[in-house]
Amino acid sequence: MKELLFIGILLGLFWFPFIGLEGTEQENLSLKRGGEEGTNSRMMVPGSTADKALVLATNTRPGDNPASGGTSGKIRLPPTIINIEDLSEMRLERDGNLRLLLPEIERARLRLDEPGRNPAFDHNGKKRKNTTSPGGDGDLDGSGRDGSGTRHVLSTFELTYGFYDTLEALVSTGLEARDMAWQVTYRRKRDEGFDKDGKRLANSLRGSDSLVFDFSWNRDAFDLSAGVVFSGGMLGLQGNTNFSQLRTIGLDARLQAGYIISTVTRMKLDFLLGHGTHVLDHPSARQEVENYSADAALEITMQWPRRLSLKTDIGLVLDESTDSGTGAHENSVTAFSGGSRFGFSIGPVSMTVGGRLLAGESAWFSPGLDANWRLSPEFAFFGDIGREVFFLRFRQSVLQEPFVSAVLPSLPVDRFRMAGGTRWQPSSSLSLVGTIVHASYSRYPGLVENADGLYEYSFSDPDVTTVSAEIRFTPGSWLDLKAGWQQRLTSEEVPWLPDWEITTSMDVLIPDSDTSLRAVLKIEGDRNLPGLGAYTLLDLRLQQAIGSTSSIIVDVRNLLGTKWRLRPLYWQPGLTLHAGFSARF
Repeated sequence: MKELLFIGILLGLFWFPFIGLEGTEQENLSLKRGGEEGTNSRMMVPGSTADKALVLATNTRPGDNPASGGTSGKIRLPPTIINIEDLSEMRLERDGNLRLLLPEIERARLRLDEPGRNPAFDHNGKKRKNTTSPGGDGDLDGSGRDGSGTRHVLSTFELTYGFYDTLEALVSTGLEARDMAWQVTYRRKRDEGFDKDGKRLANSLRGSDSLVFDFSWNRDAFDLSAGVVFSGGMLGLQGNTNFSQLRTIGLDARLQAGYIISTVTRMKLDFLLGHGTHVLDHPSARQEVENYSADAALEITMQWPRRLSLKTDIGLVLDESTDSGTGAHENSVTAFSGGSRFGFSIGPVSMTVGGRLLAGESAWFSPGLDANWRLSPEFAFFGDIGREVFFLRFRQSVLQEPFVSAVLPSLPVDRFRMAGGTRWQPSSSLSLVGTIVHASYSRYPGLVENADGLYEYSFSDPDVTTVSAEIRFTPGSWLDLKAGWQQRLTSEEVPWLPDWEITTSMDVLIPDSDTSLRAVLKIEGDRNLPGLGAYTLLDLRLQQAIGSTSSIIVDVRNLLGTKWRLRPLYWQPGLTLHAGFSARF
């Protein structure tokens, strides 16, 4: 009966976009110039009018009204969704005046309250109030300032509590004013373990904390950004009846600087310092591995007319790990160069060709070719072929991967890849993408269980072919529907890699109300290990606005009550209910 239930839900979510599409007329964007020099250019969006168009303003003067033919320097959007499909063909820069350049978006920022949400509505799904322009919103340009140029301070608070004494909290505050912006965010999640078959699982408690600080500043041709991230996590080791847990601590600092040298050339510098600790508390052993890392990279990009570009980068990576329990010590120095990546276009075909050099104790060269062929505004082919070589890093492969030991390999993953696909967008509300990817691995990273109840990386050399399809349907601000499917064919059995996956998400904003609903359905096939069969998860989130700044949240996770395991030894919670409160000031 359960299987029939989720199959029915899946079919309903997947086929809903096709209902009523027959005879749908395509809606296109159009760019209209004001006529006289110094007047506005407007991008007319379906449903927009002359006073509610996307205005590209030039010769800015404070206080001018875009609707009256003057310029305010803002980009204003009507209540509609704009999908930018090919980001490689547009770059928005600020250099004294606002300029629209080709071919890629580098410095433009688009701030949305939530992914997939129409910017004409606030985070509670309530339509924004008119503030500075006829029919417009005072902060749709994402500047953090209204028409008067005042500063914008945003604070967010969210708290939920649910089954298994689960507490989740989010606190965030930030400021954006003129050329500077900063934001601080703290997130906490903790539970006291969960039940299986009416009994509390030993050592099933979990917890995590994160503190993030971001800062950015830009002035004319120069921009600077910095960030600090602290993260900590705790996981109980369910495979042991006595107390045992895994704790991780991470601290990262990032600094990035960019400078536009000329209309053709720009430069970017990246620095990253990292520190991570991996601690194992176990009845028979205690392991504490400490990792230090440093990354530095320089990127230079040159962009000429007629969609010709050249990009190169060089960098250095330092990595050092020490196990205080065994005294083991490892360090590595890796240099890399992006070589030359040359991009060009011939009619409807655009291509990028280049390579990457990775050098440590040995050297690896990775050539690559990308191509895109746009047959029409609605239909395009794309593909790529090349080699990828990369090392597993402590941060991604240990600290952010549940129940994985701190042992890392000294040799890289080597992958040869061929891919091709099509993209079809018959209307502004519907898009479909189909892709086929073939990858031949040398040292594919899998996991094997060790004596401590954790998992270490092991390697195989499979060929993996993946066929995937994705559909997205957004008929208006009230609905955003996405459905994706993946099918894998392998030359040998690959543990942990699902044979197939289906993921569907639906965001609904109930018309003429302050209520929004999000549903996520995930079905994953067999993962080729005993105890890791197929499973189905359905999550729901209901949000009801209270006034203009706050809302009530209800989360239902694993609605079907599926019994499933992330690892062979580690069960995950069944049906859980969480409720709480969210506010913005």
